[in-house]
Amino acid sequence: MTKSKATSRSSALSRERGTPASAKALVDSMLSSESLPALVEQMAPAALTRLVDDLGIEDSGALVVHATETQLVHLLDATIWSGAEPGAPETLSVENVLRWLAVWEDNGIASDKLFELGEDFCALAFSRLVVVSDSDLSERVDDEFTRAIGNYILRSRVDDEWDVVQASLSSLWD
Repeated sequence: MTKSKATSRSSALSRERGTPASAKALVDSMLSSESLPALVEQMAPAALTRLVDDLGIEDSGALVVHATETQLVHLLDATIWSGAEPGAPETLSVENVLRWLAVWEDNGIASDKLFELGEDFCALAFSRLVVVSDSDLSERVDDEFTRAIGNYILRSRVDDEWDVVQASLSSLWD
């Protein structure tokens, strides 16, 4: 896709979602800069989170590719956890975890970002997405929401984005 087509596509998405023009203009100027990685890495985690919030998760991939581990943790804290009210336990948004996995897969960085976030995050996130059991050699894996990886059988807990879950798990397994 040419840069002009990508720009017009993202402009259309911005108008549809109501992305603030200032956020869009800032990102357009950053994306055209050769120093994009340094610009992103130097942003305060809260500033990057606000920018991603204005743009939307799906349109933030080019920025998140360059996010530091600290920025990434801040982004995820703001986007995948929610509490009904102050003091109430926070819950993990499976929908937003899937959205982030899709962005990371689309940008070829899923395994890098998941390794940065560590085993605890991966265990928590994937426990909401799949059920894992030991492989039984007599058990056949022939439905679209079940997959064998190594000596394990994985069954999807979600109907949407199973391909993204499988790709992310495969990238970790390899």
